[in-house]
Amino acid sequence: MSGIADTSVEKRRKRGRRSIRLSTYLKFLGFFTVFVFGIHAGYMQMPYYWDEVGQFVPAAWDIHDSGRIVPVSTMPNIHPPAVMAWVALFWKVFTESVLVARCAMLLLGALLLAAAFLLSVELCGSAPGLPAFFATFALALSPLVFTQSLLVQLDLPAAAFTCLALYFFLSERHWPAVAASCLLVLTKETGVLLPLALCVWLVFEKRYRRAAYYLIPAAVLGLWLVYLHHRTGSWFGNTEFGRYNLLWTMRLSHIAFSLARRFYFLFIGNFHWIGTLGILAGVSAGLFRRRRWAVAGTFALLHIVMVSVLGGAVLERYMVPVLPLFYAAALVGFSVWTVNRRWLAYMALVAGLVAGLFVNPLFWPFPYENNLAVATFTKLHARAAQSLESEYAGARVATIWPMSAELSNARLGYVKAPFQVVELKSFTSAALRDSDPKSYDILVRFSRDWDPDRNLLRDRAFRWAARQTIGYEDPVTGDELETVYKMKLVHLYQEDGQWVEIYKK
Repeated sequence: MSGIADTSVEKRRKRGRRSIRLSTYLKFLGFFTVFVFGIHAGYMQMPYYWDEVGQFVPAAWDIHDSGRIVPVSTMPNIHPPAVMAWVALFWKVFTESVLVARCAMLLLGALLLAAAFLLSVELCGSAPGLPAFFATFALALSPLVFTQSLLVQLDLPAAAFTCLALYFFLSERHWPAVAASCLLVLTKETGVLLPLALCVWLVFEKRYRRAAYYLIPAAVLGLWLVYLHHRTGSWFGNTEFGRYNLLWTMRLSHIAFSLARRFYFLFIGNFHWIGTLGILAGVSAGLFRRRRWAVAGTFALLHIVMVSVLGGAVLERYMVPVLPLFYAAALVGFSVWTVNRRWLAYMALVAGLVAGLFVNPLFWPFPYENNLAVATFTKLHARAAQSLESEYAGARVATIWPMSAELSNARLGYVKAPFQVVELKSFTSAALRDSDPKSYDILVRFSRDWDPDRNLLRDRAFRWAARQTIGYEDPVTGDELETVYKMKLVHLYQEDGQWVEIYKK
């Protein structure tokens, strides 16, 4: 009986310590807010990029202009409206601008760091030093997190609510965990994986009543899907979205390619291999045998499998929700080493992350949104748009998306007056042959993603695999445009391996 009483007292003491710590976490949130705005100060006017242009910013316009949570300015899809509503709210309170949108997203970036810090404190436990703080600092400098903190996209906000839900779950505060999970599923539909996984975990622990709580987020997501179906006639918002992200991906070659890319990104790229060595050291020392790591590790594994099987686009940003777990595990693993070796490993990891902000992969293409290449991309497109406005106003311009949207919609901030744009399917010879050459006067060609000189996709075997998995096609060359299609290169903008070319007939 006394043993039970001692256990109860110890639980109360832990809750007391936890509540005292929570009273100081608002200060950390303020610190992270100042920190996030400080390190992003030079990029807060960066023009809208890629999926912002095509989906999320137009969806936010619809909420801002007419209160429509199902987009009409762009193709509706399954994505819930929370992030777009957040940006629209800031536009209502302040004014509609790129700067206000960036500030709204940076606040969510600060929330991610604060939530990741809370979760790291819970996960790291009694590990010596300050692993929770250092893990959060590494997360802030991660190239993917750095850029995603600026962009009006869903994965970083989803990661913030994932960290909050996991933290509250591990600290046995289930109603706050359910509330965070509801915000998660209203941010991104795939976030429903977490509350369902936590529900199953509690079922295995025979805690059925609390397990039932975690069905509430699924019900919330279900309400959104019912409303979406009512408005569009499709559970996915449009049938093509469902076909591309579910049916098209169900191929072994695509899944294998996705898993390989996820493995490289999480465990090797950007000097993550140092963190991986730390995790392996921690596994050997038995540091991850506690329940909290079992829960976190199970979620991470399920998430990696889910984003590898589902989703036509193989984008690294889908991995943001597992990055806080990786850095926390790495810092715990470092704790088994000597102090000097521990500091050397951490500083090398941070140096690799900082380098990754500016240095692109040597042998593999990647989306510009993975590091500060995104800023170069938008800057070059803005320069090309200004050149077109000053020298070829009123010209008919042929190009591909997203520049086709940048030139045809003045609200995006690239041009003052929209151009008449002929949108090509791609920059391949087949796409040019399918277009009417008399329908345009100017052709604008640009680099769509990082394509290094030693790109392995140029190897025949890798090129064949890329065609099978991601639909890769060889683009037309500049020489072909000049000799076969009789166009003249009039402007070339280049920076850090990216380029924009303007051709005139």
